[in-house]
Amino acid sequence: MPDLTVNASTVGALLVLLVSISLHESAHAFVAHALGDPTPGERGRVTLNPFKHLDPFLSVLAPALLIFAQSSFLIGAGRPVPVRPECMRSPARDFALVALAGPASNVLLALLFTAAYVLLQRGDAPLVEDGTVVSRLLGWGIKINLFLAFFNLVPLPPLDGSRLVAYFLPRQIRGAFYRLDGIGIFILIALLLSGAFRWIMQPAGQAWRWWSDLFINWTFG
Repeated sequence: MPDLTVNASTVGALLVLLVSISLHESAHAFVAHALGDPTPGERGRVTLNPFKHLDPFLSVLAPALLIFAQSSFLIGAGRPVPVRPECMRSPARDFALVALAGPASNVLLALLFTAAYVLLQRGDAPLVEDGTVVSRLLGWGIKINLFLAFFNLVPLPPLDGSRLVAYFLPRQIRGAFYRLDGIGIFILIALLLSGAFRWIMQPAGQAWRWWSDLFINWTFG
């Protein structure tokens, strides 16, 4: 008989990733819309509907292949939200706020998954036993969202962290930095294929270990 627990948790991890990615992109859209940019609304992106934010390859196929290959490195992405900073009241500042909304949504989700983990497993008679599918899914929810937050805060165009860096650059340099989006994705792919990105993402691993120790202490301490 196949190991249904492993299969269920694997599929569940992919579903958690899809929800996390779609909420990340919807956060970009809602904040851009609130700051005066009509573009996300015109493109139908100011919505929580995940089908408006997910990309068949980047959101589904690529992470599914990594999960089923039991890769220790999981990555996925949604369809970028079209944004026109010139439509906003303070283009550089508001563009940075729109960018930060994505990672902020992932930190919030990590907190919600942590709260669910603690509430369901705390006490002498936990509602969910450690090691079950639900327990694993909650752990995936925390780890995936922490990773997405840190990954997107890397200051490499076109990742969200680059928008924050651009805000602090002199106006003359800022435009040239934004134009690196076209080649930044190739630099990112090269870092991923070379394995160098694992070194860049070490803070994410340290954050996961710290966070994991903390919520385990809350639950079983």
